[in-house]
Amino acid sequence: MSRRGLDRALVLLLAPLWLAVVGLHLRQAVRGGIVWIPLYVEPARSADEAPRFGDLWPSPTHETTPLAPGDALVSVGGRDLAGAGRVAFLARAYAALAVEPTPSLVAAHGSERVVLPLPTRRAGYPWRTVPVTLGFGLAGLVALWRSGGRTAARCFGLGALAYSLHWALPFGPASERTASALTALGVGSLAFGATLFMPLLLRAALLVPERTGLRGPGARYGPWAFALFGPLATSALLGAPLPGAFAFRASLAVNALFLAAVVASLVRNYRHADGEGRRQLRWIVYGVAVGTVPALVAAALSALRPDLWWSYELALVATALVPVCVLIAILRFHFLDIDRVISATATYTVLSVLFLAALLSALPAVAAQASAATGLGAGETQAALALGLALLVVPAQRVLRPKIERLFFRERHALADGMARLRAELDGISDPRVVLETAGARVATLLRLDRCAIYSRAGDGFAAVLARGAGVPPALPGDGALPGLLEEAGDPVLAARWQRWIARRLLRGEESAALEALGASVLVPVRRGDRVTAILALGEKASGDVFTPTDLALLDSLADRLTARLERVDEQALRETERALHAQLRSYVPAAVADELSRGAPIEPGEREVTVLFVDVRGYTRFSEGRRADEIFRAVNVYTREVSACVLAHGGAVVEFHGDGLLAVFGAPVELPHKERAALEAGVEIFERVGGLVLGEDGGQPVRLSVGVGIATGPAFVGDVQAVDRRIWGCLGNTTNLAARLQALSRELDAAIVVDETTHERGGPLAQAMRRIPRVAVRGRSEELDVFVQPLAGDPDASGAPAALPQPSRST
Repeated sequence: MSRRGLDRALVLLLAPLWLAVVGLHLRQAVRGGIVWIPLYVEPARSADEAPRFGDLWPSPTHETTPLAPGDALVSVGGRDLAGAGRVAFLARAYAALAVEPTPSLVAAHGSERVVLPLPTRRAGYPWRTVPVTLGFGLAGLVALWRSGGRTAARCFGLGALAYSLHWALPFGPASERTASALTALGVGSLAFGATLFMPLLLRAALLVPERTGLRGPGARYGPWAFALFGPLATSALLGAPLPGAFAFRASLAVNALFLAAVVASLVRNYRHADGEGRRQLRWIVYGVAVGTVPALVAAALSALRPDLWWSYELALVATALVPVCVLIAILRFHFLDIDRVISATATYTVLSVLFLAALLSALPAVAAQASAATGLGAGETQAALALGLALLVVPAQRVLRPKIERLFFRERHALADGMARLRAELDGISDPRVVLETAGARVATLLRLDRCAIYSRAGDGFAAVLARGAGVPPALPGDGALPGLLEEAGDPVLAARWQRWIARRLLRGEESAALEALGASVLVPVRRGDRVTAILALGEKASGDVFTPTDLALLDSLADRLTARLERVDEQALRETERALHAQLRSYVPAAVADELSRGAPIEPGEREVTVLFVDVRGYTRFSEGRRADEIFRAVNVYTREVSACVLAHGGAVVEFHGDGLLAVFGAPVELPHKERAALEAGVEIFERVGGLVLGEDGGQPVRLSVGVGIATGPAFVGDVQAVDRRIWGCLGNTTNLAARLQALSRELDAAIVVDETTHERGGPLAQAMRRIPRVAVRGRSEELDVFVQPLAGDPDASGAPAALPQPSRST
C-alpha cells in the first residue's frame, strides 16, 4: 500500500473513534458540565477492603480536608466503595453526582466515621474546549486525507488528533449504567492523547518545510522523549504511576520544554528555508499569533476591568485558528498571500487596540463634557462618540497599512510600487519592440526571475520576441490547444495547472515538450478581445518563493496594459523583431545532426529514451570576477572545446552551450548501445579533463576550474523545434529537467557526479562504485528520489587539484 493509501486508511479507522469520543465530550459539556474529582486514591488491596485517601490535588487556594492520608473511603453517595480502584472510585463518584449535586463521602478515620461533601471542581465554561477539540481534530483528519504521503502532514494529522483527544474528556455526572465506561474512556483518551501529541507535533515542526527540515535519527526519534507527558498527565489525574503533586509540577516543565523545542525548530528551519518554506512557516507563526494574542489581550483587559471577564472566555475560541493555519501551511500555503493577511491583521489589531484604549480611558470623560455642553444624555453621547470613532477605523487603515507593509514586507511593497510605475511608463512608449523589451526586463528584475520569455502571435504560430535567461525559447504553434486553454483560463496560469493539462493529454506533444523546456512557473495570457495574442512565460523566482495571489493580480493588470500597447503592432514588425532575436540567439548545429543531414538521412522527431548529461562550472562567478572579457572568453573557449570533445568521443551529441553550462544527449539522433555507460564515462572524463586545465595564474598559483555533472535517463522529445526563421534541434522534457536538477544537487551533496536510479542500474562498473543517497528532495519534483553520487575526493576550488575518480574505459 502506498503512503497516501495508508494515510487514508488511517482516516477511515480513526475518524469513527474520534467522533465517538468527541461526541461524548460535547454531550457531557452540554448536559452536566465537566466535573473533576480532585482526590488521589490508593486502590483497595482486596475485594473486601476499601480504597484509601491519598491527598488532594495541588491547588493555589490551599484547599483543606479533614481526611488524612491512609483513611479508608467507605462510600460515596451511598454507594459502597469496597474493592474499588482509582478509576472505579471516580466512576462511582460520577454516578453519585448524577443523583444529587453534592453527594456525601463517608470515610473511616481510625475507629471514627467522617462524613463530608464529595470534593469537586466544576469547569466554569466547558464549552471553551469545544473549538479546540473540533479544530484540532478536523484539521488532523483533513491533513491525513490530503497528505499526499508527506511525512510532515502525517505527523501533524496524527498529532492534532491526539491533542484533540487529550482535551475531549467526558468526566462528569453519569448514570450507573454508563459511568464506568465513560470514566475509563476519559482516562484512556487522556493517556493516549497526552502520550502522542507532543512527539508527533514536534516531529511535524522539525519537518516543515520538508525540503529543508531536520532529518536523521535525532530528528526522527528525539521527539519521542516528550512521550513522557502521557504518564505525567495521567498521574496528575489519578496520582499514579507517579506521585500526583510531582506529576503536576513536572508536566508544567515538560510543557515549557516542548514549546521551547517547537520554537527553536521553527526558528532554525526558517533560517535555512527557501522562499516557499518561509511562506509556510509564516502561516504557522500567524496561526499561533491569532490563536493566542486575543486571549492575552482579553486577560489584560479582564485584569483592568473585572466586569469584562467574559471577553477572556470568548477569546479562547480563537485557539481553533491555530490548527487551521498549520493545515494551510502544510497543504495549501499559496492559498492566500500570507504577507497581505499578516499586514491586514496587524493593521486592524493596532487600530483595535487604539480604539479600545480610547473607549476605556478618554471616551467617558469626553462624553461627559459633550453631554454637559449639548444637554443630551450621557449614554446617547457616549454611543454617538463611539460610533464616530469606529467609523474612523476604515480610513485610518488605508493610511496605516502601507506603512506596515513598507516596514515588514519591503520586497512586496517594492513590487507593487514598481509594477504601478511600469504600467504608467508603458503608456508613454509607442515602439512595440521597446514596449515588450521594457515589460520583460522590468518584470524579470522586479520578480527576480531566472528566465523570462514573451511570445506574440506571428502568422500561424507564436514567436518569442523577447528572451532573458539560458537557451533559445522554442516556438509555440498557434493551431494547438494551448491558446484555447489560456483563453478559457483568462487569468495567469500557474505551473501546476498547465502540468495538469499535460497529464490529461489536453496538449499536443510538441506543446507539452515546449512548455517543459521553458520551465515556466506562470503563463500570463495577453488577450485582444477573446483571442490570446501574446503570452508571458515567467520562470522561477531566484528567491525560491511562490507566485502569490498578489503577484498574479499585478501580472494580470500588466497583461491588460500590454494588450492596449500591442494593438498597434502589425505582423511585419513582429517578424522583424523575431528575426533580430534569433540572429542574436542562434546556436551551433550539433555535429551528430549535421552528419545525418549531410548523408540525406531524415531526422524524425518524437519521443524516445535517451540519457541526458548536464554540466555546469563551479565557481564561475568567482573566476570571472576582476578578469577582462577577453580572458574570460578564451577560458570559456578552452572549456567548451574540452567538454565537447569528451562528449563526442563517447558517442554523445552536444545540444547546446549556455554560458558556463552544457547540455548533451546520448542515444539521439542516432541510437547508441549502452548509452548510460557512455554518458557516465563521458561525465567522469569531463570532470578529470576540466580539472586538469590550467587557465592562467592568480598570485603565482595556477587557476583551474571544476564542474558538477548531472545525468538522467528516461523519455524525452528529441527532434526539431519549429521557430519562425529556422528549425532548432533539441531534447526536451522531464528527463532534461531532471539532469539539470541533479547537476544543481552536486553542490549540495559535495559530489562530482550525481545520477538517477536508471542510469545507475545500467551504467556499468563506474556506476557500481557510486554511493546511494536515499530520499533526496529534488527541486520541482513532488516526490523524493534515490540518487547516486560520486563524491569529491577533495575540494577542487580550494586546492586547485581535481578529485580522484575511477578511470573510464574506452569500450563504448
